Amino acid sequence: MFGLYIHLPFCVSKCHYCDFPSLAGQDDLINRYSRALLLEAANSRAIGRWVDTVYWGGGSPSHISRAVFEYIWQNLVHLFYFQSETERTIEVNPAEISAEKLLFWKNELLINRISIGLQIADDEILQKIGRRYSWLDFVSTYKMVQKYFDNINVDIIYGLPETTESIWTRTLKKIVDLKPTHISAYPLEVAPETLLGQTGFRPDENQQATFYQMTVDFLVASGYRHYEISNFALPGYECQHNLNYWRQGNYLGLGLGAASFLGNLRWKNVPDLDKYLSSIEKDDFSGIIAEREILSLDQLFRERIILGLRLDNGVRLSHSEWVKLKDGLKESRKYRLIDLNFSEPDNIQFRLTARGKFLSNIVFQEIV
Repeated sequence: MFGLYIHLPFCVSKCHYCDFPSLAGQDDLINRYSRALLLEAANSRAIGRWVDTVYWGGGSPSHISRAVFEYIWQNLVHLFYFQSETERTIEVNPAEISAEKLLFWKNELLINRISIGLQIADDEILQKIGRRYSWLDFVSTYKMVQKYFDNINVDIIYGLPETTESIWTRTLKKIVDLKPTHISAYPLEVAPETLLGQTGFRPDENQQATFYQMTVDFLVASGYRHYEISNFALPGYECQHNLNYWRQGNYLGLGLGAASFLGNLRWKNVPDLDKYLSSIEKDDFSGIIAEREILSLDQLFRERIILGLRLDNGVRLSHSEWVKLKDGLKESRKYRLIDLNFSEPDNIQFRLTARGKFLSNIVFQEIV
């Protein structure tokens, strides 16, 4: 598979916890950025490939005008081949959706999957983290989206300031009552340079572990498959774009801070807008690369294991592959973070336990 990620970093305001490459109050640069993004695409080593999944991320792509979307899309279709059954996702902010936008995304961009960022179903917490809508606003938006799309993801974050177990339980129940096809639940991570980080707030790891287990128990009991550490889907609605990442598939990321992986080459773009724009405008495409790495066969092997362990089915190992890994997994085995099935000696099933999913970084560090 091959996935295409398009990063549109512009938004109305930056949320207090956000440390992604996103830009508030700089709409005057949208046209210039769009031209640069297309020049990056046209000079990519992936040009001419068949695309299996498309993901418009941000920032807030729902903040972008119809004219800009048309300009970007009409050029991309001349640079890549798009499968007719391509999964096409767009991330949206609940405060920026209209029926007109939904129809345009569906009919012109051929979007067939909407990802809505809720974060939590509590108005006071939403306000304190800089989100510009209420729970009732979200519900109204969600019902509008349902009129046009069957495949809807809702993003939530556990560990936000002032979240209690009762607030989190209500959040889970309210979301499940809406019956989205997919739910992504992420732990809050606070970077020091964010507005939230500058207050000195840091998530409580024990509390996050409790919220995580509550999330798993509630969503699985509600019929969702816990198919990846942070992701839950009704049967048949797993996110194909993200599955391609976790199966070590190839992908191209366009735009500010976007990551790419082709064959054994991985690179990531700079998160600095001025450097991104000025480098491309000077035809210096190497100048937009912040990180670049050619992976060895051993690195590819270990990365395949780490990515695959994020999935509920884990990975299959040959006996020789297990021998290569086992001596480094002392802590993971001691604390029962991994589950191994040796019923087929040369086809070993290697998965994370329920505890291992929350403490997966321990396992991943040992594999590396």
